[in-house]
Amino acid sequence: MSSERLAKSLRLLGLALGLTLTLLLGASGTAENEAMAGSVSQGAAACTERTSRQLVESFISSFNKGDTAQLDRLFSPDVFDWYSTDAPGARVNQEAYDRAGLMAYFAERHREHEQLKQESFQFNGESAGGLGVVGNFEFELTRMADGLAPTSYSGKGVIACWSNPHTIVRWSMGREPFLRARLLLYVSLASLVLAALAVGLVILFRWGRTRPPPYRDTRPASKVVMRSRIVGVVRPRMSSVVRRRVMSSGVSAHSCSAA
Repeated sequence: MSSERLAKSLRLLGLALGLTLTLLLGASGTAENEAMAGSVSQGAAACTERTSRQLVESFISSFNKGDTAQLDRLFSPDVFDWYSTDAPGARVNQEAYDRAGLMAYFAERHREHEQLKQESFQFNGESAGGLGVVGNFEFELTRMADGLAPTSYSGKGVIACWSNPHTIVRWSMGREPFLRARLLLYVSLASLVLAALAVGLVILFRWGRTRPPPYRDTRPASKVVMRSRIVGVVRPRMSSVVRRRVMSSGVSAHSCSAA
């Protein structure tokens, strides 16, 4: 009977501890959420994966069209850090920070027929910025222009989540040897190459097996040597006998003709 009471007491104690832990975790989570909510300024619109993707797609579309009016709205002069890329049309060092000349730069790149094709987009969440919450993203694209064949690029960017509408604060991109968005294509091509090599090796192996082997004298070496010696001795003797017969027949013929 005492054992049953002990087991019942232990179960009640476990339930009490579980309830206490749940209440503590709930209070901690509530406090954390309140602290995070307090870090965002009142009235600020949050950056989401959907809105951030739409902003990047809007920039690429406006860039390809050469719509500097729309590009000017997407890169607010009040909250701008940099726009950087490599050649052609390199924009690095101090030039990357020049917001005043950014629209002229976009117009020049449009005259050079530069086009951007988005390959992938990834939203990396929000973080605290200098003026408020910012949205972080990375991307992969194909860049092409006069003097630049379609080339793989990747980069990162930052969005001002507190501005309405959201604007791009930072945009940086550089060349990449391959794109993660095309990884499946690369794997497929590598598989095809390996399959072709395997088929070639199988064909070569089978051809080697079906080809008739070269002639080989399978007799023992001693017999081969003995035969060569016999042939070497018999042939000179036979040739001398033939010569004597030819000579004797020649003499007989000469005698007959003289008679």
